[in-house]
Amino acid sequence: MPSKQVFHNSSRLLLAIGILSLAVKSSNAADGPLRVSVSEAEQASLRQINSGDWSTKLTFENTGEEDLILWPFVSLEVLDSDGKPVSRSLSIGRFGRRKSASVIEEIEFVTLAAGESHDVPVNLKRYSFDPNAIIGWQLSEPGKYKLVLRYKFQRDEAKKSLGKGCRDLDGRQQPWNRALEIDIEHDVEIDATR
Repeated sequence: MPSKQVFHNSSRLLLAIGILSLAVKSSNAADGPLRVSVSEAEQASLRQINSGDWSTKLTFENTGEEDLILWPFVSLEVLDSDGKPVSRSLSIGRFGRRKSASVIEEIEFVTLAAGESHDVPVNLKRYSFDPNAIIGWQLSEPGKYKLVLRYKFQRDEAKKSLGKGCRDLDGRQQPWNRALEIDIEHDVEIDATR
């Protein structure tokens, strides 16, 4: 199954199709500065998954020569063997209390130096990297599940939805105005046993 990636950096647009391998789903843009991979998902028991003892991770690696600024969030959806969404057992709003009037000013963007990598741990009991909420799942039945991880940052969308009250929303040095615009989706299959 192909993974579509779109990179926007300044006026440059790179479109690449990454081929997903069987167990480890990773994708690379032929000329892009960011490599994204998902660690191999192993078989785990329902007890391990539901207690938080099982996890996988999404890794971002800067393969370029300059620093990259990244959006710190990756959305996650869990699908059952029929492709239907599994209901969440936890959902806590992300941006309720804050120090400033603007949400975007309080987001800690990730700076990746050349050659460095950044991991996003994926734990179904409590997943803290969704852009809208801290979320979790308790799987009720053994079987095959699919985790759909989507890393997406669109500057205009983020500024519109999170920038209200920002003192310098369009400032060139603001991290959201320098962050790599990208949209990548990865699927990870897990086998939950009794």
